Amino acid sequence: KNKIIKDEVLKIQNDLFEIGAALANPFEKTKNLKELLNRRTQEMEKSIDNLTKKIPVLSNFILPGGGEAGAFLHLARTICRRVEREIIRLSKKEEIEFNIISYLNRLSDHLFTLARFANVVERQKEIIWIKKTK
Repeated sequence: KNKIIKDEVLKIQNDLFEIGAALANPFEKTKNLKELLNRRTQEMEKSIDNLTKKIPVLSNFILPGGGEAGAFLHLARTICRRVEREIIRLSKKEEIEFNIISYLNRLSDHLFTLARFANVVERQKEIIWIKKTK
């Protein structure tokens, strides 16, 4: 729906295919992967900064959800965190390009920011988490 979100998701999908190819065949070293991931990580950081200016300041934890796009982006963020943990586990057994881990770490933050932005675009209110136990 939103061009900013659509463009970002398309870039992310392409990045993930590059990462998947590198993980599927670790013996074929891709020269440009390190540079690509460095550049894309910097681009994501700029995007996070730009989108953060367009969304309310976050002073509480929020529950994932919102509109359809926001909910899917929150889901993607949680999957991204899981993948990051699995790749860290794999890196203890196999040689992994470190930039993959850095990229995934920033990607999860980017997906969180995109989810919040999507909810603003869709006029969906964020639900603040309220701790029920002490």
